[in-house]
Amino acid sequence: MRVLHVNENLGTFGGVECFLNRLLPSLKFKGLEVGYVYENKTDDNYGQLGLDSILQINGLCNFEKKEIPRIENNIESLIMEFNPNIIHLHSIRNPFAIRKFISLRPTVWFCHDYYFTCLRNPPNRLSKFFNQAENFGPGILCAFLTLLDGQLGFNPLEIY
Repeated sequence: MRVLHVNENLGTFGGVECFLNRLLPSLKFKGLEVGYVYENKTDDNYGQLGLDSILQINGLCNFEKKEIPRIENNIESLIMEFNPNIIHLHSIRNPFAIRKFISLRPTVWFCHDYYFTCLRNPPNRLSKFFNQAENFGPGILCAFLTLLDGQLGFNPLEIY
């Protein structure tokens, strides 16, 4: 079985990355072929993972509308190249990339934290007034605050 893991970062720094550094060698030990897709490296201490494929997609976390077709094409190309049986999403908040992965193969999304509920990425200039994003689940208030904060390159109501 071939499993493709998708995470914004590759390395050993961060909670999700530490989790993956324990999980992936275990999957390899069980005989699975393991691929990994990421955008950013946190460090170069991931050599012990022994992955079958490590693929970087520049802009994987980019929300700009003009970049979405390029990102989707890159995702489709790497899926055809690695040909996974299942995709395992981790910390990835780009709804367009998520939609593309889901459309190509059976997909599991492990929600490691609350960020998937709101596109806002604290801390930001409104955080001091409205506290952190975990207080605002998905919905119109989260979309409105994201729009006010100007964190996305387009209207966040489109993705809700």
